[in-house]
Amino acid sequence: MDFICKSPESVLKSLSDWFNCSVSDIIAILSKDWESEYESAIKQREKHYYDYDFDEDDDKIYEDFGIYILYKGFTDYPITHKTVNIHWFHGSRVIDTNSFKIGGILPLTYMLPKIKELIDSIALHLGIPMCEDTESSWTKQRIEFKLENAADHGPCAMLMYEAAINANVFDCHSYINEPEIVSDYALAKYGKAGNEIVSEFKRMSKPVVVEFIEVIDCNEPSVMDEILRAALTYMYDYLHNEEKSINGNTCYSGYGRTVSQDRIIDIIVL
Repeated sequence: MDFICKSPESVLKSLSDWFNCSVSDIIAILSKDWESEYESAIKQREKHYYDYDFDEDDDKIYEDFGIYILYKGFTDYPITHKTVNIHWFHGSRVIDTNSFKIGGILPLTYMLPKIKELIDSIALHLGIPMCEDTESSWTKQRIEFKLENAADHGPCAMLMYEAAINANVFDCHSYINEPEIVSDYALAKYGKAGNEIVSEFKRMSKPVVVEFIEVIDCNEPSVMDEILRAALTYMYDYLHNEEKSINGNTCYSGYGRTVSQDRIIDIIVL
């Protein structure tokens, strides 16, 4: 099956397909006031925590609102899927949108040399010299940290399409507005003048969202728990007219592995 979170309707369909039930069943379960029950359960648990011998699995249920709904609301729905195709949404800005069709989505270690070359050429065109200041020193450290941390190598993506195109609503960074590594390098090498370089890059480039799939083995429940946690939280907030939050989304990292072009479903130019 395909788990697609491109709209509230597609999230509902994905949840109903996963739990082998109707969309109406999903809506009925999520229409319950789970928030009050969860808050009450947390208070009771904190009050009596040392009175009972809780195991680690029980602890996990109370650590996150979406996980609580998953384990308290959907225990009667047996899962029969062996694999599932998770659709992810990678936001970026690029000059050539066809590059994804040729080389896929590349991780940071492959992209950084290309980004440096592009930013340096823009700086040369604008007549901006290299500059060393406090801001550039700080951003250099950010780049070094990302290079040391495999999760930051990407490629990265959002589970919710809405989070890719409207990131601020989910308290996330907007990669379609400004790829972090572009501004990091521009500011690291050119100081405050790097902002002018970033503005020129944004003028030259187009915002895109690349939809791709990741095949998940359903025998690894922790992976699907994270997907379901985010989807259930997103739909609960939607059905109860709550503000969207970072908990209604989750992120993908390729940990330095390229997303090959055969995994790409769509390239959406915004």
